[in-house]
Amino acid sequence: MEPAKLQFAQIDESVASKRHPLKLFVEPTTRCNLRCEMCVKQTSENSIIDGDLSMDTFRELIPAFPYLKALILTGIGEPLLHPDLEKFIALAKKHLPQNSWVGFQTNGHLLNRQRAESIISAGVDRICFSVDATSSDLYRKLRVGGNVAKIEDTFNTINSVRSTMNRQDLEVGIEFVLMRSNMHELPDVLVWAAKNGAKFAIVSHMLAYRDILESEVVYSPSTDVSWMFYQNWESIAIQKDLDIKKYFQIRWKPKKNREEKKIVRLVEQMVSDACDQNIPIDFRNLIVEGQNESQKASELFEVARQVAKEYGLHLELPAFRPRKDRICNFVEDGSAFVSWNGYVHPCYFLWHRYVCYQNKSRKYVMPKSFGDLSRHNILQLWNSPDFKSFRSEVISYAYPFCSNCILRPCDLIRSENFEADCHTTSVPCGDCPWCLGLLRCLQ
Repeated sequence: MEPAKLQFAQIDESVASKRHPLKLFVEPTTRCNLRCEMCVKQTSENSIIDGDLSMDTFRELIPAFPYLKALILTGIGEPLLHPDLEKFIALAKKHLPQNSWVGFQTNGHLLNRQRAESIISAGVDRICFSVDATSSDLYRKLRVGGNVAKIEDTFNTINSVRSTMNRQDLEVGIEFVLMRSNMHELPDVLVWAAKNGAKFAIVSHMLAYRDILESEVVYSPSTDVSWMFYQNWESIAIQKDLDIKKYFQIRWKPKKNREEKKIVRLVEQMVSDACDQNIPIDFRNLIVEGQNESQKASELFEVARQVAKEYGLHLELPAFRPRKDRICNFVEDGSAFVSWNGYVHPCYFLWHRYVCYQNKSRKYVMPKSFGDLSRHNILQLWNSPDFKSFRSEVISYAYPFCSNCILRPCDLIRSENFEADCHTTSVPCGDCPWCLGLLRCLQ
């Protein structure tokens, strides 16, 4: 009996050649009023310094505004700490097409009535609040310096101002960062959000910026296709009355009995078949991982869907497993990212310098920049040969699945200065959790 062959989608590479961006993610500030447990700023191994976007830099984006579908004023810091946030919104709204939108994500603690009135008057279309728990103690632990009661007050303020100013078109929602310590609260948070006027909810896994936080990661390291493939082969083993989970106990035994030899041969067949089908396979991960975690996540997500349906909440859920058919929504959607100091980047993953931990491996991530707005405007940088070539290479999806590789962590990935991976691909996207469907954001 042979497992079924798996098919993969083809991607249209023409999206890389757009002559202008369709979405801009602009970082108003890297300053923040909270010290969130899961934030990259809470690790010493990052290059993020405090700074604010200048109006002169923001004006260099104007040539792209007539083409945009969305302008998202969000980065590492808290947007409401920037005194000119309203001016950025108002200026953008003068140049954006009628059907486009401007939004930002916030922890909500600085949005009093006066600020809400000025932000809404400026023309903001979407506001996304970070809410990871309704339990006061857990919220304070996750978002140090914060208070969930303050967020409830902020929702009340926004709803009141929105009504007074006749801005029912303003969309308000939440983002929930999913961790082991708070995943049980997801359904309650969705109910709480809907009752407080939220219209959408974005759920994202956490990227561990410190090794101690890896125990909080909920998602599986094995891709969806890898897991299906392994399940097929485990079924074959069971039919042959073999336990392939014993493989690592017997692999290096100098003398094997008849059953043990059959297990080794079957696993070798499995690995060979994975190579033939181009399926990433870390066999050690797959045999250690049980069905329980997958079942828990599946049940949790199903409850979340039912709650969202009942309360009319638009819900975006992440994948539980990395998806084999990767999609870089940032490149596919025509996005560019602008840091507070005017440098232009391709995505969230490559926006700043930091260290993260995936599948018990330490990874250095360096920012990828295509120039800064003090020398060229956004359209010039967008159409530069380097940026165009980068986008084209990203959506070729030819890079490996590094976190699923049985040889991880290799020197190519472990190096601080990435040059190319084992597929000779020069884009450092093999472990990008956004591309794998694990991390989500307002976009």
